[in-house]
Formats: sequence, structure tokens, C-alpha cells
Amino acid sequence: MFASIKTRQDTMQSGMANLLVMRHAMSGDEILKNTLANNAFENFEIAAYKSLLALCRAAGVEDARGPLTQSLQEEERMAEWVDSNVEKVTLEFVRHEERQAAA
Repeated sequence: MFASIKTRQDTMQSGMANLLVMRHAMSGDEILKNTLANNAFENFEIAAYKSLLALCRAAGVEDARGPLTQSLQEEERMAEWVDSNVEKVTLEFVRHEERQAAA
């Protein structure tokens, strides 16, 4: 049961991420928008894992807690990394745009 839920969740999350990337690819600031979307998406995933963990006990699937906790920790590390790089990506984007305008 857990594997099928996880597979569906991963498929949906990948699809959402791909839609965001395609939508942002049409604009000139797609790198910046993708960074912001990634920040939001990582936090969405964290909330989803926390919700699933809360349901483990109620659903009687305590054996799912380990894999869900591991996934939650991975998402928290990625969210921290993305968050710590938002400023860097933003400033690099501005420098890139300035170089493009000067050329």
C-alpha cells in the first residue's frame, strides 16, 4: 500500500515540477522563477510528508514511518539548500541581465 501511494505522490510531484519548468521557460527570467518555484515546491513536499506521517498512526501503517521520515529529512535538506541559494541565484541573474543589456 505504501509503495503505491509513494509512487503516485512522486509521479504527481514530478508532473507539477515539469509543468512549472515549462511555464517558466517561456519567460526571460525562467531561472529566477524556477528557483522561487523550487523553494515553494520543496516546502510543499515537506508539508506533504508531515501530513503522511501524521496519518501513519491513524491508518495503522507504522512501518511506513521510517521511509517517510527519511524522505522528509531529504526534502528538508533540499529546501534548506534552495533557500540558502535564493539570494545567490537572484544576484547572479541580475548580473547576467546587466551583461546582456550592456552587450
